[in-house]
Amino acid sequence: MYDGLELKNYTSADGLAYNIVRVIAEDSDGNLWFGTQGNGVSKFDGHKFTTYNEYNGLSSNRVSAILQDDYGDMWFGTYGGGICKLLKNAKDSTHEFLCYAKEDGLVDNRIRCSLKDNKGNLWWNEQWR
Repeated sequence: MYDGLELKNYTSADGLAYNIVRVIAEDSDGNLWFGTQGNGVSKFDGHKFTTYNEYNGLSSNRVSAILQDDYGDMWFGTYGGGICKLLKNAKDSTHEFLCYAKEDGLVDNRIRCSLKDNKGNLWWNEQWR
């Protein structure tokens, strides 16, 4: 018994992007973000899911890391596509991300995890060995 709390499972039938979730993060507004193994990232506001994937400009549908920076922007590390920042006021739903890859200075496009330090710097671990 969970003191009257009800456990609810969510799947792709409920709007989650994919049933295999690799990473979960909460933003400053209380939204939950689910990085999936194969269809991008889903934002859950407590009522409905909004999914962002390669169609929206995410560089890879395999999301392995999620961070919010000190400006409120959401960043996603992907397996094979480097890192992407969700643009807040994108006018075109197919270009909602600004992405960085190996050719932009990353050591590798395969991001494993992320960290924000006490100065607000974002760190990305690019090792998959």
